[in-house]
Amino acid sequence: MQIFHLIDFGEANPWIEKVILEGKRQGYSTGLISINDLESWRSNPLFDQTTQFYDLKQFRELFQLIARYRNSSDIALFSHGHKASIIATLLKQIMRCKLVIVHHHAPNGLHHLANPSVNSFRTKVHRLLSKTYYKNSNLIVCLSSVSSRYLMNLGIAENKIATLPLGVDFRGWDEEAPDVHRCNSKTSENGMPLRFILVGRLQWEKNYDLAIKTMLELKRKGFQSHFTIFGIGPELERIERQIRLLNLENEIKLAGFSKDLLFEYQNYNALLHFSHTESYGQCLIEARLSGIPVITTNVGIAMDLVNAGDSNVKIVKEANPEEFANVIITHFSNSIDSNKFYSRQDMQQLHQKHGLERCLENLYGLLKR
Repeated sequence: MQIFHLIDFGEANPWIEKVILEGKRQGYSTGLISINDLESWRSNPLFDQTTQFYDLKQFRELFQLIARYRNSSDIALFSHGHKASIIATLLKQIMRCKLVIVHHHAPNGLHHLANPSVNSFRTKVHRLLSKTYYKNSNLIVCLSSVSSRYLMNLGIAENKIATLPLGVDFRGWDEEAPDVHRCNSKTSENGMPLRFILVGRLQWEKNYDLAIKTMLELKRKGFQSHFTIFGIGPELERIERQIRLLNLENEIKLAGFSKDLLFEYQNYNALLHFSHTESYGQCLIEARLSGIPVITTNVGIAMDLVNAGDSNVKIVKEANPEEFANVIITHFSNSIDSNKFYSRQDMQQLHQKHGLERCLENLYGLLKR
């Protein structure tokens, strides 16, 4: 079978690289289709000459793709994201092939129309298009139970939905994990503020406005704390300006992009996650693997971790500054030594469900459904 992964970006992506290579390992012919330049992919030494690339902006390559695979029963498209799913739906109609949507675009985000940075008309169009490609897909792969429930609430048949985590590469974390639970207390000593890490792209979905308002509420309540935000994105300048206007330069630090957060998490008391919406939320697992608690909105795999018995994932039910501040203060007032690493047994269970290799293997296994 020929499998194409369809993306809406041209730059390298480690996860997509692993997806393509896993497909080859399982004996599939794999390739990549994009609506952006694929030069960096074509020159990638990980891929041999059997890997096919099609840049749909080049009409010649688009026509070559259609001419070669139209009406072929032995081809499947895996679309990754909203724009990619729109294009993949059109290609499915032309080529008469199988379409699998990998639901990277997070649920519920379109309902936050009150956000001034979101265009209401554009959001309505987004919803209409998403319903179209959901209807035309053969299978939708959701990265968390939150995403699955969202789609079922839209009326999509349960047998058309598969819940499969994005996957985490555990190799680095395994080396750090201890044999037993042990405390990793970094609570306030000598009057020093508690240090919190925030991880995520600087865009409206991550809801950094709520983070800033929560810091103001913590200050009002006399709770000493410091936020460090790892991430870059389109809202960088606006967030910087807001921090300056509120005189929070000493309380909130923008640390930019980090290639390897493995050794960052352990320097903080907890991960705070304020996001409106997540399809998965890998930073939630990474923080827990590092032994620090997570205080988060009910997004991505947060509830999955809670349901699996992790008492150090705290979900804030009402996403407002006062409630967030209360949960933070209560957690660190009542459980000073609650920061715990996963045990070896916990790690084994996480491997079974969230291990990258297992997840990628299961992704291709869905083609047999």
